[in-house]
Amino acid sequence: MKRRQRWILLALIVAVALGTGTYVAWPILFPPPLPAVDLTGVDREIALAIAEARQAVYLHPDSAETYGKLGMVLLVHGFDQAAEVCLEQAQRRDPNDPRWPYHRATAVRHQLSRACALMEQAAERAGDDPPSVRLRLGELYLESGQLQQAKEQFQRILERIPGQPRARLGLARVALEEDRPAEGLRLLEGLQRQSAARLRTALYQRLGDHANAEKAQAMAETLPADLPWPDPFLEELAQLRAGKRHRLQQLQELEQQGKRAEALALGRRIEKIHPDVYWLVEARIYRDRGLREEAIRCYRRVLQLDPDSLDARLELVEIYRAAGQLAEARTELQQLLEREPGHGPARLALGQCEWSLGNRSAAVEHLRRALACMPLSIQAHEELARMLTESGQAEEAARLRRQAERLRTNRP
Repeated sequence: MKRRQRWILLALIVAVALGTGTYVAWPILFPPPLPAVDLTGVDREIALAIAEARQAVYLHPDSAETYGKLGMVLLVHGFDQAAEVCLEQAQRRDPNDPRWPYHRATAVRHQLSRACALMEQAAERAGDDPPSVRLRLGELYLESGQLQQAKEQFQRILERIPGQPRARLGLARVALEEDRPAEGLRLLEGLQRQSAARLRTALYQRLGDHANAEKAQAMAETLPADLPWPDPFLEELAQLRAGKRHRLQQLQELEQQGKRAEALALGRRIEKIHPDVYWLVEARIYRDRGLREEAIRCYRRVLQLDPDSLDARLELVEIYRAAGQLAEARTELQQLLEREPGHGPARLALGQCEWSLGNRSAAVEHLRRALACMPLSIQAHEELARMLTESGQAEEAARLRRQAERLRTNRP
């Protein structure tokens, strides 16, 4: 007990001698326990990444990097509250690193006042490099209704980087909020992003120019989803993502880019950790090459390893349906629905299979249940209407077609 008292006294003396008070020194000398994280049901690779990052903190409790990495690993996998605790400890250990308040702001993004305050700290430390910090601060100000502050951040970046697209988009949003639609449209000139097209729609509507609003809306529907803006802090965060779905996405991207050697190397690593993901990728490669039997064999392997894989079962169903093997497709859909009875697309597909196999009453029942699961599905309305028409139930079929048309008209 006396030895512990001496250590506490020493810590206090050091804090006073440095003239820094105990706010910074005390938590570093006596860090709080790491936050508990419930990993029940969490992907094994994610759990391992968190465990390794926690171990690094235990080994180096005075390191901002170890606390920061643990915080980022938790953040990228959705453990926001625990992440913020760790990132706060990282910031205490290295108050000048803008990454820690930046990621803390992301962790508390639903608490706008706190998120703004933390992003202000990040921008103060980062200056204008990288510009993504100040741009994100502007967007947070905009979300919280602080239009003047948002405008100042976007204009500061445009002074440094003329024409910067994210800053122009931000200023155009401010213009919409301030009822200056003509200026907003000028700021969006030349921006070919889906978000910019949707904003043009709103600006034209504000002007009362419905013809151009419809054109902008049509353009928005043809453009692909926006790619993420350049942001080195978020890119670093993304590098820490683990888990089955992430590895699958990585492998598919390498295959699409023709980087076969890298894909094979990653595939070998994945096979050790997630053999079902490895075989799912192999199945898709064979499917895309038209090698149906090889693809089916790989899908079967996935389902042996993971009977709950919805992706594998639905893709296997599509192969069977394309080949006219409707009985096999029906069997797979029935097994899927035993596990996920509320899966609307599977219920709809089973109804279509039953109809093609001549089981009309069963088909209509499955379509009714699909519509109950997906009340906004135009396809489910139209497919059930078709079946009812052919079954002589014209009145109900007409009602369903009218509902489908209303859904199509009101689609955003």
